[in-house]
Amino acid sequence: MIRPDGPDRISVRDGLDTDHDGRPDTVAFRLGEDPAVAADTDGDGYADLIIRFGPDGGAITYELDGELWDVPLGDGWTAADLP
Repeated sequence: MIRPDGPDRISVRDGLDTDHDGRPDTVAFRLGEDPAVAADTDGDGYADLIIRFGPDGGAITYELDGELWDVPLGDGWTAADLP
């Protein structure tokens, strides 16, 4: 679980500037065996979106906009394991 106002929000401040606006907005990491990215879409420095890429090339998107974000992070993973 990722709480929107809690300490387990995902910071992207040390990530890449993928939209070339001068601010970092994306961090890459692994969720188990799968590559994933967390992206800040509103410019507050915290991820609003997680995109997980599967072994078949498909992608699963999790929007982090609810009161309680329930992102299935895989076996034994918690939000604390994310960057």
